[in-house]
Amino acid sequence: MSKWIGFVIAAVFGLIVGVVSLASPPTEFVAETQDSMITAALADNKVNESNAENVNQQTVVNGWVARDLLMISVRQNATLINSTTAALEMQQRTNTLLQGAMVLLVLILGSIAAIGMWVVRIATRQAQQTQAQALSSGSDVSAGADSQGDKN
Repeated sequence: MSKWIGFVIAAVFGLIVGVVSLASPPTEFVAETQDSMITAALADNKVNESNAENVNQQTVVNGWVARDLLMISVRQNATLINSTTAALEMQQRTNTLLQGAMVLLVLILGSIAAIGMWVVRIATRQAQQTQAQALSSGSDVSAGADSQGDKN
């Protein structure tokens, strides 16, 4: 009986783990580099610098390259934020799974304790019944001996 209870508990736990694992989509972390965009921005800057004829044009060219490099930095930061958010969501799912496993473990241990107490109670009751039967059988034997002694 206890083997079946253990099997059922293990099956339920496995089912819970499977459902949680399948319900949550796998998280993909994207390690994105902007090397090609940086190279393109710097190449454009060289071309624009070579075409700049005075300080004012050079200032505009510097502004353009600064804008391009800042946009690349913004994209990298957005990618980093998205990856961090995905990691936090994955950690939250793991914590939820662990909390569920902890609740299940407490239920299992409580069930084992309840079953153990039930088995002890049954064993105690059977021992008391056996003892009572032995005492009643012993008193019947002694009562029979007393009645035979009176006849003699």
